[in-house]
Amino acid sequence: MENSYMKGDFQKVPMLVGCNANETSLLTCPLFNGTANTTQVQAFFKTIYNDSIINDIPNIYGSIFSCNSPLTYQNIVYSDYWAHCGSRRIASHFASHGLPSFLYTYDHVLPVTPSCVGVFHVAELLMLFPSLLPYLYPNYNFTDSEKQLSTNMILYWINFIRTSNPNASGNLTIWDSYHASFDNDFVLDTSLRMRNSY
Repeated sequence: MENSYMKGDFQKVPMLVGCNANETSLLTCPLFNGTANTTQVQAFFKTIYNDSIINDIPNIYGSIFSCNSPLTYQNIVYSDYWAHCGSRRIASHFASHGLPSFLYTYDHVLPVTPSCVGVFHVAELLMLFPSLLPYLYPNYNFTDSEKQLSTNMILYWINFIRTSNPNASGNLTIWDSYHASFDNDFVLDTSLRMRNSY
């Protein structure tokens, strides 16, 4: 698929693409029972990356000891590899062909979410389909700010479906299209914001 994007061999339409802050935690947290030490994280990295990449990880992310836990560090690195970088590449390819692409990072953790998983893969679906909340967290109700986040996200998605632009209607924070020179994304949280140079 990456080669098709590079060659421009894809449907030329606007794109809404993104990911969640902790994309890989639903895999790694159960794998390590919610905690991992440095040795376990290094062993995990060796199953995925070659030595050259492993040696570069501290240059890019800092020391594993700079995070509050080795498992958090692992999830940051692995989420970038598995989802964040791919989403950015897709947005960049579309933008390089003059197509508006709207890149997001969903970054709201519900207080009832287990601490290890954080903003896990598919967590944003609870905001887009709030009727699912009782099935995952039966004793939790959205706060007022979470209800507003849900409403805003639904409006962004509806606007994009209708007009190919998430900003088409409503009193919403402006979501700028992706520009590789800014490497910008829209952070979906109770405080919506554009972010550059992620």
